[in-house]
Formats: sequence, structure tokens, C-alpha cells
Amino acid sequence: MDMKPHMIKISTILMACSISFGQNFSLYFEGGDHVAVDDQSIEEIFGSNWSSRKSISAWIIPTGQSPNVSEGWNGQQIYGQDQAGDGFGNTHGISRGIIDGLDRIWVYNWDGEDDRIGIEYEVDELLHVALVHDENMLYAYKNGTLVGQILSYSTSDGGFIRIGGGTENGNDFNGHIDEVRAWNIVRSSEDIYDQMYMQLSGEEQNLVGYWNFNEGDGLIAYDLTSNQNHGDINGASYSTLTFDPCDNDEIHLWNDCYSIDNTTEIILPSQQLVGQIPNIIGDFSNLTSLILSNNDLTGPIPVEIGNLTELEVLDLSGNQLTGSIPNEIGDLSQLSMLNLYFNDLDGELPERLQDITNLRHLDLSGNQLTGSIHNAVLQDTDSLTYLNLSFNQFSDAIPSSMGELDELRYLFLNNNSLSGSLPLEMFELNDLRYFWLSSNQISGVIPQEISALTSLQQLFMNDNDLTGLIPSEICELSIDWDGQPDIGLDNFNIANNDLCPPYPSCISEHMGYQDTTHCSSMASITDDHPLNGYDLYDAFPNPFNPATTISYEIYQMAVVEIIVHDILGRPIKYLLMDQQYPGMKKIQWNGKDDRGSQVPSGTYLYTIKIDGVSKIGKLVLLK
Repeated sequence: MDMKPHMIKISTILMACSISFGQNFSLYFEGGDHVAVDDQSIEEIFGSNWSSRKSISAWIIPTGQSPNVSEGWNGQQIYGQDQAGDGFGNTHGISRGIIDGLDRIWVYNWDGEDDRIGIEYEVDELLHVALVHDENMLYAYKNGTLVGQILSYSTSDGGFIRIGGGTENGNDFNGHIDEVRAWNIVRSSEDIYDQMYMQLSGEEQNLVGYWNFNEGDGLIAYDLTSNQNHGDINGASYSTLTFDPCDNDEIHLWNDCYSIDNTTEIILPSQQLVGQIPNIIGDFSNLTSLILSNNDLTGPIPVEIGNLTELEVLDLSGNQLTGSIPNEIGDLSQLSMLNLYFNDLDGELPERLQDITNLRHLDLSGNQLTGSIHNAVLQDTDSLTYLNLSFNQFSDAIPSSMGELDELRYLFLNNNSLSGSLPLEMFELNDLRYFWLSSNQISGVIPQEISALTSLQQLFMNDNDLTGLIPSEICELSIDWDGQPDIGLDNFNIANNDLCPPYPSCISEHMGYQDTTHCSSMASITDDHPLNGYDLYDAFPNPFNPATTISYEIYQMAVVEIIVHDILGRPIKYLLMDQQYPGMKKIQWNGKDDRGSQVPSGTYLYTIKIDGVSKIGKLVLLK
């Protein structure tokens, strides 16, 4: 069956016979044909609230030319009224016509003015249209989706129902009409949608008129409700061009019928689906895969989604879903993949997310989720390999329980507002391959334990508040630090932090900008190393030109390394690398780099490292 949600054309029907089965008929109207329902007036059929509370719907296929008209009431009447010469007629209904240059199906109501809403359509298109009047508001629906609404007060007059034309002051419809339904209540979009593909019994509560034209021959259109307001067919002929109704054990969803008991998969990516996910989705108790990605679905995720206890794959990504993730999602105990990325979901993560213990793949990126990420760090699972929480508004610290996700290979936490230091436990993720942490507010130092991430292939920690010295152990990682610049592939970025030189040799060319203004007051690489064994004295003169002397004292034999760096942390002059005896020492720098070239004036940093313990000082070269 053609899966396009908005349009099915007659040419498709004739070629594939995709929407005409069995004894399902429509009536075809042309040139004055109509159905007259004259046993009871509209006032009698709908009851005392007829003028302000009613719902009317039909399937139609418009054919031929649309007339130029001035108002909704004098267009081609799909559903209208006749007052037997005693009144105005067509005081509410559904019509077709060109008004002010717009060719539309018009939902209209006359309350002293012609209040109307236009529905776009194409000739030969099969579409479902509905009028709903709720007190002072008029609503128009196409294929179960709200098209528009307008202020409209009580209908001025009643009369007798006409289908397809035959009114005093309107035009006659050209095309097919089927399943005309009249209700004396206000029906919601969900009510309309849930039943528009179902053939009714006529016994439904508040259904006051139902003409489905399935007689197939004869001149009477039977009203299947207990009112039995049968219509006289004047000229209209039966046709099999109409919608395809669902069977009694089926549910209609997105232009198709699905068996409640036998459907195990609903896979409709990129099908231009619109509107909300109906609550009735929860009736598919045997569903294992629900994939509705890359459509235009709106509204909240229905709580009934929790009824799908056999579901293994749920992909609602790439839509416009809003609201919070329902706590009932925790009932999906068999779920292995959950994709909700690129929607407009908000609020905090539901606590019962923790209950989905079979989850292998969780992607919530590209939403507006807030609060802690704690509930996404599943405590009782040993299967989660992919976790993407990027591009949200998460805050607070990374929980130490992250280190318990033993199978995790892909971790994306970038572009949030996460804060605090990196928990040491997360460096126990030996299988982690991709670690993206950029664009947060992570502070503190990078611990030596980072070397335990032996499977790491990508590391992005840029745009945070990281401080201190980078442990040389980072060079033990198996990352290709250079990436593939010819194709724009980076594997590493640590720019825009507050990290201090000297930088490990493997990444010294990839540091980007670092704010090192605080670095002169730094004591050591980590708090684990006490600064025993030597003293570093202020360089003199400082500022200087052309040379300055660095003084230090060591108290035991040690290997001494002294390097001058530019403000970005890049080494420019290796002053010393030697084993020295205890005592007071001095070394001079003449403002030249390793190539013997004079460096420009400005601020420079020097590091002195003795037996692996470092101190940093600042130098200022003047012109």
C-alpha cells in the first residue's frame, strides 16, 4: 500500500487497486447528484446542543473543476443543509471551492458571518476531512491532523442534511464521498484518527448519523445508527474507489492497517509522518521493533509506550517530540536499543531508565534534557556499549559509577554543562574507544590513570576548565595524534583549557590555545608529588634583555632538565639535560632558541624537572 501520509491519487488506485477491496463502496457525484436526508431535521438528529457541539467527517476524492465562489456555504457541498425553501441553508458543513484565489476544501460555520478554514488538497487525492464545532471554536482536520481553528459562535439555523449537493444556495460536488459520520459531541484529533480507517457498527455512543454507502446498488443510503435517517440517492452512482478499511482485529496507523496480535515490527523511517504518536500504539503487545525515525512527529512520547514489554528496538530519533521521557519507559525490560536523539525533549532523565538492564545502545543527544546524567549510567547492566548524551543541558559532575560500565566503547558527553573533576573510576573503562568530553565545564587535572584507556582511538577534551600539567603517561595511549588532515579527520583535541607546559612530546604540536596565566604559581604535575629535593629561585634579572640567569639548588644527585617554552607551551630552548651533584646551580639564557635565532620580546615559561618532579617559572624578555 502506498505509504505517503497525505496523498493517494486515483491513478495509483487504478493501477494497483490498492484501496478498493470487497464490498466497500463510495458514492460518485457529478452534475447535480446528491443524497437527501429528510426524515428528521438536524435539530432533531443532533439534539439540543446541535448549534455548538458537533463533529462531522467523510472520506472524499475531489474530481473535475473547482468553482469560483465567495463563501464556504456556496461552494461544492460535500456535507451541507437544505431548508426546503424556508431559510438560508448551508449554515455549517464541508465544501469545495476557490475563494480569493485559493482552491481549498472548506470547513465552515455561519454564525452571522462565514467562518471558514481551508484545507489544501489536489484533484484526485483521497483524503479524510472533518469538521468539529466546540462551543465558540471551529476546527478543521485533514487525515486526522489539525489543519486550523477559528473563533466561531453558535450555528444560526439547522435544516435537513444534504450530501454531495442538492442545497438551495450551494454548488454540487464533483467526486467520490464515503463514510459520512455525524456525532453530537466534540471529537479530538486522536478520536478522529483512531477510527477513520475503521468501519463502524453504527452503535457507537454519540454517533447520530452514519452513511457508509456499502449497499452497492439501489436508491437508499442507509443510516446505520438507531436513528435510521436513511437518505434518498438522487443520481449518484456506486463506486469502488475509496479508502481501504481495517479489519476488526487491526489498528490503523500512518496510512496502514496492522494486526494487533500478529504485528512484531513497525518500521517507518523517513516517511513524512506527522502529528502525535497515538496512545493506541500501546496495544501492540507483541511488537519487537518500533522505528519512526526522521519524520515530523510532534507532541509527547505516550506513556502507553511502556506497554510494549517485548520491544527490543525503539527509534524515535529525528522528529519534533516534546515533553519529558516518560518513566514508563522503564517497563521495556527487553530493550537493547533506544534512540531518541534530535528531538525537543526536556526535563530530567527518568529514574526508571535504570531498569532497562539489557540496553546496549542509548542515544539521547540533541535534545534539551537537564539535570544529572546519573540515571543514564545504568547500574545493573553489563551490556551497554554505546552512550551518547551530547548536545543537551546536563549539569553536575560525572558520576563515579561510570566506571562500572565495563563494556562501554563509545561515550559522548560533549556540549553540556557538566562540571567537577574527572572521576578516577572512569579510567577503568579498558574497552573505551571514543571519549568525547568537549564543551563542558570540567575542571581539575588529567590524572595519570588516563593511560589505562588502552583501547582509546579518539579523545576530545577541548573547551573545558582543565588545569595543571598533562601527565606524560598520555603518550601511552594508542591514539593516532595526527589524525588524517587530508580528509579533515581529527582524533584528538584538548584546546581551550588552562593546561600548563611542559606538554608531553606526543601532543605538544596539538595543544591549541591554553590559558597559562596561572601556571607560574603551579607546584607540580599532580598533588601526589611533594616538591622535595630542590629549590627554584627567581630568575634575575626578570624582565631581562639580553640575558637572564636561572638559579636553583639540589640536595642530592639527580637528573636535571631545564626547558624554555613559549606562552603556548611549545619548547623553544633546551637549556640543560644532565646529571648533577648536590649544590647551588646557575644557568643562563640569552633569549635565543635552539636554532640560535633571537626570539621576539614577550612572556616565556621555563620548567625545571629533577627526577620527574617539575616546577615552573615565568620570564619576560624586553626589547
